[in-house]
Amino acid sequence: MTDPAKEFVSARLKIKRAYRHIEELQKILSEFLKSDFCSMRVDQDAKTGQALIYVESNSAPPPEMSLIIGDAVHNLRTALDHVIVQILGERGNRASFPIAKERDNLGAHPTYAKIKEVLPDLAALILEKIRIHDTGEPSIWALGAIDNIDKHNLLVGVVSIQELNGFGVKNERQNIVVENNRVTIGENGRLNFAKMPGPIKITNKGKATAQILFDKGQPLEGKLIIQSLNGMAQLTSQAVDTLEAFWFGQRHGGAAIK
Repeated sequence: MTDPAKEFVSARLKIKRAYRHIEELQKILSEFLKSDFCSMRVDQDAKTGQALIYVESNSAPPPEMSLIIGDAVHNLRTALDHVIVQILGERGNRASFPIAKERDNLGAHPTYAKIKEVLPDLAALILEKIRIHDTGEPSIWALGAIDNIDKHNLLVGVVSIQELNGFGVKNERQNIVVENNRVTIGENGRLNFAKMPGPIKITNKGKATAQILFDKGQPLEGKLIIQSLNGMAQLTSQAVDTLEAFWFGQRHGGAAIK
C-alpha cells in the first residue's frame, strides 16, 4: 500500500496507466503484424536482365495506435508535472516539469528558474540526475515533444519490413525454382535475394517479419515505438524515484541525493 506522506501517489498512478496503454498497444500491433499487410512487385534490370523483387506494406497500422501512443505519453508527461506541482505547492500552481532540447538551455524554462530560486539543490538534482534533454534516444525531452505533437496532430507510425520467411520464386523458362527461402530486406524494400534471370513468378510471398517505427519528422524518427514508449516510461519512473528520495528525505530530515 502506498503512503501518501512518502510517495508521489498521483504520479505513480499516471505511470501505471501509461504502462497499461503500452500493453494495449503491444497487443494491437502484434495482431496487425500477423495479418497479410504486405505486397510484392517484380522489376527487371534493363542492363542485366536480373529480376529485382520488392516488398512493401499495403496497410497502415491500426488508426487507434495514434490515440494510444498519445494517451501513454500524456500520462507520463503529466506524472512529472504532478511531482513538480506537489513539491512547489502554492509557489508552483500549474507548473510544468522543466525540459529542454539542449541541456545547457534548461535555465530558460520558467519552472526551472523558479525551482533554482527557491530550491537550488533540487534544480541541481534535475540537471545532473534526470535525462531532461534530447539525446537522440528515448528521453524526458522526447516525451514532452511527442506529447506536444499529439495535442495538434495524430502521431504516425510506419511499417518497416525486415525479412520474409518461406519465400518462393521460380523461373519456368530456365527451370529454376527456389522455395521456403528466408530473405532479408534491403534499401527501398528490395529483397536481398540471390540473382535470378527474369522473367520470374512469385510462388509464395512468405510471411513478413516487420516492426512499427516512429515516422519521419517526429522526435524519435526511425525508433521502435513500443521499445521507445517503454524506455520513456522507465525514465519517468526513475525520475519520480529520484525526486521522491530527494524530496521526502529533505522533509523528514534525511540527506539529499548527492
